[in-house]
Amino acid sequence: MFFEVNNLFFSYYRSPMTVKGAKFSFEKNDRLLLLASKEMGKSTLLKVLSGFDETYLGSIKLNGKELKEIDDKNKNFSLLLSDPVLFENKSIKFNLDYLTKTINMDSLGEEKIIELLKKWHIDKTPNYKIKKLSLLEKRLFCLMRSCLKNPTILFLDDQLDKLEENDKNNMIEAYKTVFEQNNAQICAFSESGYKNYKDFLTEINFKKVLYLCDGDLFVFDSIKDFETSYIRKNIFEFVEGFNNFEAIIYKTESAYYFCQEGVREIEINKRFYKNLDGLKLDAGDAEKVSVYFCGELKLEDLSDEEFDFKVKNGQIFIYSNLDGTKLF
Repeated sequence: MFFEVNNLFFSYYRSPMTVKGAKFSFEKNDRLLLLASKEMGKSTLLKVLSGFDETYLGSIKLNGKELKEIDDKNKNFSLLLSDPVLFENKSIKFNLDYLTKTINMDSLGEEKIIELLKKWHIDKTPNYKIKKLSLLEKRLFCLMRSCLKNPTILFLDDQLDKLEENDKNNMIEAYKTVFEQNNAQICAFSESGYKNYKDFLTEINFKKVLYLCDGDLFVFDSIKDFETSYIRKNIFEFVEGFNNFEAIIYKTESAYYFCQEGVREIEINKRFYKNLDGLKLDAGDAEKVSVYFCGELKLEDLSDEEFDFKVKNGQIFIYSNLDGTKLF
């Protein structure tokens, strides 16, 4: 197998799991689509898969070799995040020369640079300072450099996000140029981005669709399979912006302590639900209850005493079955 991920776990310090137990693989020159809600970790996952952050648990292999053992990851991979990483105070030519030196490629002459800039619709000279470029131009420049490098795998975060409306068509055309490259690609979009550019994305031959939600990575063989899946109907369409039903305004996780005084909230980043009345939970002497959404509500670290979980007007309430006292 060309690229293989097994039992992958990753989390930042004292934060919920970005990915837990992920498993997928793909072959050389395959193109994958990665989807996730905002703040659900798609950019973080790209950093991990590209070797930018190696503090993960599990296995990531390229051609059978563990990623952590590969010394020339910079030659094999390109990672393009939504925020361009460039030498802002230097010129276009300096940034191109830096790339060519890194990959042992001959320096580009001024005529060649002008030709490339014209091809990528960047109407600037080689000596133009990067910091004076627009966001669109910076992203186009990064795509141009990546195509010059022609990495084994391109990890491409959402390049359409935060662009002006009249710039988005130019970026879509740039995507099409990137898709002509003879390499493997993982292209990431937020759920809102998927909705906005669905017509464009469904034209692309994605071998697999990866959907990241609350740390779980779901793998589909095509956009069609993803669209018609049970997971999509029970997670994806419930997310704000895709709510054919009354839905979620989402954050990551809520945690509560059960104590004699009642239920004390210990984390602010909570979720709000609608129309999920009637769920029962056991609390008893448990010190902590975690509540999160991933296809269904999941409750952890619970013991004997039974409570009703009530949701009204997008706020969370917990009632004791014993005397009906409102605890939170």
